Amino acid sequence: MSKPKLRARLTSLSFSEKIKILEKLRDRGKAIVVAGLRAKPPQSPRNSKKIYCEHGALTREMKELRRSGNVELVHFPYDPDSHTQKMAVATPSKARIGDLNLSMEELPGLLTDYVPSSRFSEILNVVGGANRRDALHVDSALKEGCVAFVTCDGDVLKHASELEILLGIKFYHPTQYRDLQQYISEAP
Repeated sequence: MSKPKLRARLTSLSFSEKIKILEKLRDRGKAIVVAGLRAKPPQSPRNSKKIYCEHGALTREMKELRRSGNVELVHFPYDPDSHTQKMAVATPSKARIGDLNLSMEELPGLLTDYVPSSRFSEILNVVGGANRRDALHVDSALKEGCVAFVTCDGDVLKHASELEILLGIKFYHPTQYRDLQQYISEAP
């Protein structure tokens, strides 16, 4: 079934039907963990730093930085058509079913992991309620322990200073690659 058809079908379900689906997914996730069938997530190199890189910010320079072994690029495909095998999947935030642009097999962790951090409401206040998916991206970066966030999204970048103070994560546009590279080399 295509994603648009699946979304339309999910939209037509009642709230109680959606809850039943989520409960089945939770139980399935628990069974997979108990059985030891879920592969352990790959460990990042020992001294690497995590950078949340939105799909549109995955430039040639970012790929080179990843290949250097000093960083691990992560993201979560909240936005349609933002799925890429080139980056690790970050810990999700307060995602809705329609935000999960991955197959069930590709979803990381358990359903109980899909909760916001304690800072989510503050992030949402900073970026604005109309930019909920931006808040999800930023919150995933926080939950994942990222030191930097790379994006082309003006709605995030115009609040970079406030978000940096709030979260301790540095925000960059891909054109600021040299600044990011310097920050990574100096960050503990």
